[in-house]
Amino acid sequence: MALAYRALGGNRNAWFLLSFHRVLAGDAELQQAQVDASKVLPGIVYRFDMCRIDSQTPTQPSPNDFRRRLLKIQDRQFTFIDPMHRTGLTRRSTQSLWGRATIDV
Repeated sequence: MALAYRALGGNRNAWFLLSFHRVLAGDAELQQAQVDASKVLPGIVYRFDMCRIDSQTPTQPSPNDFRRRLLKIQDRQFTFIDPMHRTGLTRRSTQSLWGRATIDV
């Protein structure tokens, strides 16, 4: 998780984790990311779906459940991280191509 935060700039308080799971080597999205970035992630790979929350916009009540609130999402990013080799691939939701993630050690 720390490497995912580093790939997105290092400030863990600025990002909200939407989903996280281990990805198998044959995953189509991982293979496309490796082709786009010209970088192979040889180890165990995890996929992160993260976003920033707009702190200036108040939350809205959910129309389906009064106990839930809706948050406005900003800057959604998808990241593949290979923690053993400390490498990653990332792309914004508005981009079609993946790029290499810079992970400062």
